[in-house]
Amino acid sequence: MVNIKNIPSSVAEHLSEEEVVIGKINNAGTDYFATNKRLLRFGLRIGSPPDFRTLEYKQMSIVFMKYGGVWNLLRGVLIFIAIYALVADITLFDEIPIMGSVAIWLAVLFVILSALVFIYGYYQIRAPDIDNNDLRKWRLPKYRYGSGSTDRFVETVKQKIVST
Repeated sequence: MVNIKNIPSSVAEHLSEEEVVIGKINNAGTDYFATNKRLLRFGLRIGSPPDFRTLEYKQMSIVFMKYGGVWNLLRGVLIFIAIYALVADITLFDEIPIMGSVAIWLAVLFVILSALVFIYGYYQIRAPDIDNNDLRKWRLPKYRYGSGSTDRFVETVKQKIVST
């Protein structure tokens, strides 16, 4: 019995009779399914066979990893460049056409908002049979804002890890 909609048939055929899907999330074209028994990852890339993996809850853990210095430096540089562009636009106000000025202000606004909403961490799923080359495939990004569905999915999986 499956209580989540839109389960691909290629994933449904891997579920046992007593297995129920209790959570689903998509990250960059890869679907993650939490069932009452295990976690499934199903990636479909054009021109390659489906990438299907499963992890038992009893052998896995999830940790939150926060991006550090390089990401903060990049965010600071982006904001500095945006503010510099604003100052340059203000000092060259008479020489830049009004449409060019509006474009500069919109670009600056976009850069500053992007820098503030930038990914600031990720949930790393770990298990003994995941080698270092595959760790990136088992990451769920967490954005500063708008990560509610990711957070709920991770909490569902953590509850299953604790209960097994």
